[in-house]
Amino acid sequence: MQAISTGVAGQSSTTPTTSGSGSGPSTGTSPPPPPPVSNTSATSLSSSTMSTSPPPAASTLSTSPHVVVVRQFQTVRQYSGKTSWKLFRDHFRRVAKVNSWTTPEEQIQHLTLSLEGQAAEVLRDFDDSLPTAVDDLWERLSHRFGDVDECREAMRKFEARRQSDTVEFEQALRSLFKVANSIIRDT
Repeated sequence: MQAISTGVAGQSSTTPTTSGSGSGPSTGTSPPPPPPVSNTSATSLSSSTMSTSPPPAASTLSTSPHVVVVRQFQTVRQYSGKTSWKLFRDHFRRVAKVNSWTTPEEQIQHLTLSLEGQAAEVLRDFDDSLPTAVDDLWERLSHRFGDVDECREAMRKFEARRQSDTVEFEQALRSLFKVANSIIRDT
């Protein structure tokens, strides 16, 4: 676009300008910066030029707010050996799945950190660099805190309660069933 400016003695000259610059007569210095364009009016007027430009492209695009998901890791509760090691194992496996601890190195690191007291004693002379370290540690915990013969112990408890009340009998039968299923599943 060209701006027409009036010079001395009524002569007119033509000077090239950029579109929407809104500059007045050319004085040899750089023109002042263009006025800010509002979204409501795309027409800018000056004393010697008039430019019409489409609204900025940013105002026509719909931008949605960015969603940031912060992942909070679940902590493994400490295990001291005073509760069932199988319940702790199930808890650890759930937390490992939620936290995406998929490699044996990650699992053994978090498992060893969660042991305390008597349970931490199984870590003596334990090599956590072996590829089977996770399974080896579960085996040590089973040997240290599990019943030596869980099947025989469950049957003994069942036999002892068989003669008592029917409600206790049903509970003992359910308990025996759970133990038998867990042993079958673990083998």
